[in-house]
Amino acid sequence: MKAVAHRYENRLIHIFRILDRESFHLSAVIQRLFGQSSLVDAAWVEKKLADPNGIDVLESFGGKFSRFQDTLSDKLISAFLQSAGEIPGTVVENINRAERLGLIRDAQEWLGARGLRNKLVPRPV
Repeated sequence: MKAVAHRYENRLIHIFRILDRESFHLSAVIQRLFGQSSLVDAAWVEKKLADPNGIDVLESFGGKFSRFQDTLSDKLISAFLQSAGEIPGTVVENINRAERLGLIRDAQEWLGARGLRNKLVPRPV
């Protein structure tokens, strides 16, 4: 039993280390993308898309946001549920279960972040 608990503990520590690194890189690209701007509107987006550097930063943000969000929702919640003796399900089921267990405040916000991720990162056809 201790070996199983130790395995889950190691897995959670590993995921938190990944999240720490991903958070650092995401914060850096957020600063480069938004700077001091507090208003994101159509003109802001058009300006970013008119500049090759703006496009690169937007793509970098999309990729880093996607990885961070995937690690949180796909890996961390699943690993936590397993460590608590739960059998993980789909990502949506896991997010809803995490809300019922009080691990997250609002499953719909998490699912909204997942939807944003899907819009930011094009999927192969």
